[in-house]
Amino acid sequence: MTIPTLIQAGNNKDVEIKLKKFYVNINEALKFSEAENGSSSLWFSDTSGAILDPDGNPIEGSSKQRVWFEKYFGPYLKIQKVTVDSTNTPIFYFMDGTALSFPSHTTRDWLFYTMDPEKCLNKHGSLDAAAGRCVFYFNFMPLADPDAVNWQGVTGKGIIPYLYSSNNDEDRMKGNCKSGGNGVFCTALIFRNGWKIPDDYPREVD
Repeated sequence: MTIPTLIQAGNNKDVEIKLKKFYVNINEALKFSEAENGSSSLWFSDTSGAILDPDGNPIEGSSKQRVWFEKYFGPYLKIQKVTVDSTNTPIFYFMDGTALSFPSHTTRDWLFYTMDPEKCLNKHGSLDAAAGRCVFYFNFMPLADPDAVNWQGVTGKGIIPYLYSSNNDEDRMKGNCKSGGNGVFCTALIFRNGWKIPDDYPREVD
């Protein structure tokens, strides 16, 4: 095997381990939270990030995402630190160098970083380009949703690889994960292969 091939194989293994570990740990945290707080269908909230002050700085304690996550998941996870990104969205850093964040407007979609988020995004230039390489999308929707078709296979399943609007169509997932797509379905391709990166996976992971 050539040096680049060996390096990529090592990257693949590292990402596979981190993705599976996150999936197991975050759903264990969900189980513990539900045991203490009741069904997540009762306490789930689709919330946003921080409010800015007149100088453009995030107001401490105003991020509904952070308050919600720290109440319902924080006690059951080993969080090393919390920062905010350029959109004033919280980033939760774990002890193994991975991190978790959200889009600025929602807690239905989760962004799991297998490396430092700043390094990940700086390397690839955009979230779409980084998706499926060093940031991986998940869904959390415990509530019944009127848009039943788009949420098929997602509602009430815990925190799972992003499937919203996928129609469980693997060809659609692969097309989305190729260069030019936004990469939201890349996580599902790895999950469906037993948390192993498939031989025909469309993107190279970091």
